[in-house]
Amino acid sequence: MSNETPLLCIDRLTVRYGMRAAIADLSLEVGGSEIVALLGPNGAGKTTLLRAIAGIARCDSGSITVAGAREPRLRERGVTLVPENPTVYDELSADEHLAFVARGRRLAPSWQTEATTYLERFELAHVRTAPTATFSKGMRQRLLVVAALLVHARVVLFDEPMVGLDPLAQKTLIQAFGELRARGAAVVVSTHQLEAAAQSADRVVILDRGALTAELRPHEFGGSDRRSRPRTWRRRHADDRTCSARPGPAEAMVDRRAAVAAPGRPVDRRGRDDRRRHRNGRFGGGRGASGS
Repeated sequence: MSNETPLLCIDRLTVRYGMRAAIADLSLEVGGSEIVALLGPNGAGKTTLLRAIAGIARCDSGSITVAGAREPRLRERGVTLVPENPTVYDELSADEHLAFVARGRRLAPSWQTEATTYLERFELAHVRTAPTATFSKGMRQRLLVVAALLVHARVVLFDEPMVGLDPLAQKTLIQAFGELRARGAAVVVSTHQLEAAAQSADRVVILDRGALTAELRPHEFGGSDRRSRPRTWRRRHADDRTCSARPGPAEAMVDRRAAVAAPGRPVDRRGRDDRRRHRNGRFGGGRGASGS
């Protein structure tokens, strides 16, 4: 990070859920035009940290400053969060959802032109007037990303943004990260995907049990050599699919089921239905058993 005053400054932050510290005495600074990736196992505190920055999770101690503002209401105006679970108003269309965001954030009238551009880029232009209740999870995720880009916040937070996106949408999102950097925004991305972090991040922060355990540059872990990865990540997650080329138990089970269900040919749902109907007819309960 440069010597300029950071846009996001977290100083000795602690967030507790009951007796458990989800975030423990954590300090972090993110400058303008910088992308920081948060990596860590499930339960490490990544989502809690993002929610605390956005003003959703209550902070037990420490401080968070966004563009010089520490008071929560002023701070939250400069922050936009795209959550992992994309929640939208089902009764609104994509256009209406973006208009709702524009009114709430008091965006300039030019937001409509920009929205059209982003909807086209994220392949939502053809469904912009459809109710979001008909959208898949990936489509909802893309809509929230579009809304975040429209706001032009000083600090933009993404919680597992790649989940639910197809490869083309992931590539478009990584390009959007670069645009946010060019605008001068501070971008924080929580992810389990090492490749995505290596492609987009300027700096990688690894969390474990609510504490910052390592801070490094993408080239220090992005290679194929496992020895280049942080020791805590390598030791505790040697069996994680993101850190190993071996297929996980779920992948192996899928392969075995495919081989047993349809040796030599792909599994087809209609084929299973046909076999089920044939079995019912042969062994009773179907039309084949009652026809004679």
